[in-house]
Amino acid sequence: MQASIKRLFALLSLASLTTCYANDPNPMFESQACRIGKEAVIYGYPLVMMDIAKGLATYATSPEDFRAPVNQFAHARSYPSTSFREIPHPDVDTLSSNAWLNLSNGPMVLHVPAVPERYYVINLVDAWTNVIGSIGPRTTGTSAQDFLICGPAFKDEVPPANMIKIQSGTNMVWIRGRTQCYGPDDFRAVSQIQNQFTLTPLKYFGQDYTPPKTVPLANSIPSFQAPREQINEMLAVYFFDRFANLLQTNPPAPQDEAISQKLDQLGIAVGKKFYLQGTAPAVERGLKSAFKDAKETIATTARTTPTRMNYWNMCLTNVGKYGTDYLLRASTASVLLGANNPQDVIYAFTDSDYSGNWLNGSKNYVVHFSADTIPPVNAFWSLTLYNDFNCLVTTDINTQAIRSFDEWLVTNDDGSIDILIQKAAPKNQNTNWLVAPTGKFNLVLRLYWPQDKAINGSWIPPRVKCLHLDE
Repeated sequence: MQASIKRLFALLSLASLTTCYANDPNPMFESQACRIGKEAVIYGYPLVMMDIAKGLATYATSPEDFRAPVNQFAHARSYPSTSFREIPHPDVDTLSSNAWLNLSNGPMVLHVPAVPERYYVINLVDAWTNVIGSIGPRTTGTSAQDFLICGPAFKDEVPPANMIKIQSGTNMVWIRGRTQCYGPDDFRAVSQIQNQFTLTPLKYFGQDYTPPKTVPLANSIPSFQAPREQINEMLAVYFFDRFANLLQTNPPAPQDEAISQKLDQLGIAVGKKFYLQGTAPAVERGLKSAFKDAKETIATTARTTPTRMNYWNMCLTNVGKYGTDYLLRASTASVLLGANNPQDVIYAFTDSDYSGNWLNGSKNYVVHFSADTIPPVNAFWSLTLYNDFNCLVTTDINTQAIRSFDEWLVTNDDGSIDILIQKAAPKNQNTNWLVAPTGKFNLVLRLYWPQDKAINGSWIPPRVKCLHLDE
């Protein structure tokens, strides 16, 4: 790797001299930098997204509803508001329990209480958005348990005190916990469960440990925009510099050797500082073009994933365990950062009607679930509406999401379910209604603990039908 970097520096110097003295930049080298740079952006996009999300979520001196210092839980005691920006597509089916870990100083012990009467799931996500552990009734049961979460440097084979060991390849780990919530009247009951989710440094386990009540702010926040918005508005120079810096503490996985060699050609390598503005002009131009092209490719892929049925994008394979499918990983992060394994939650996303046109609040729509196409789940399902920035639209839970456990869910005589999506209140008040915003919007259908026919793709969600305004 060191030798290849030296060769690259020689090439960069030659390209720079050619540019300075002959005023004739090498187009082949620029195109090569653009090609490799695009792969680098797609590869590094989730890592930068995670770092931005971590910065937003840990910008606190003490735990709050959606923010907490590193290695502490932030328990949401109510549903997210319309101004919530930290995570794209927040749900209103569960109350979240989030923690961002830094394992460089040693492992953390996660305690989970017994939760026998409602669905919950806790995913552990590494810095590259790979799901490294899943905790809940599907995988670990409903009894109280302790989990040892350790970073790459921890080498002990047997965890103490009968703990279940979960090892991460990165020191950054995001704990994403969700506990089913039946509505505002259920907030207190969920909070009592959340209070029993605890994190303790291994060296203090078994002792009386209380996390610090206040800590200094660990970082500065240049913007409170959502991670995807920040990257969309970010200059290429900031993206590449930030990506290269993050590589030093979150190294590539062993299967990433091929892409690591390509990064090496650009001068981006573990343990090496990288400054885009310090590269040859041809390289800088190529990487700036690459950044723009990669963002467009990621956005397009997010709309047209391989599993696209009835204009719904469904990630049924590899989500959470991406391997070397870097484009799937990046496109998933752009719309559902930290997405679960499909065995825990399936996300179906659409921004199009049955004709392929953008969903827009100027029109009326209906989603019709016949009795045999109602989402097949072991827990529950929900349909939630978001604006074009992937944020919630209204503060009224009854008009921003439809959940299968809602007492007010209207079922037709034949067992089918109709969900109307429009700005104005329906003429028939006894119906399921999602309030559409002005302009474009999108829908996310979530299946919690889905059945096999949803996972294997034999179940297909119905198309979103556009209605005449008088229907």
